[in-house]
Amino acid sequence: MDRNQVLESIDGETAEILDLAHWMSAHPELSLEERETSESYVAYLTARDFNVSRGTAEMDTDFVAEYGLPSAP
Repeated sequence: MDRNQVLESIDGETAEILDLAHWMSAHPELSLEERETSESYVAYLTARDFNVSRGTAEMDTDFVAEYGLPSAP
């Protein structure tokens, strides 16, 4: 993917990214207890073919999202 394709992809997601940010602002959670926010981001990323790994820092809310890599077994 070249630079222009990346920028076009970001531009195409702007409205939904802003919606997610506004939702997060309207639904604050305590630090390190961001369960709804974590679920929202994981759903957003998974729907866009990111491989999401949870529990990487031994917390309920943590995750790592990778794009373009094979899924973990």
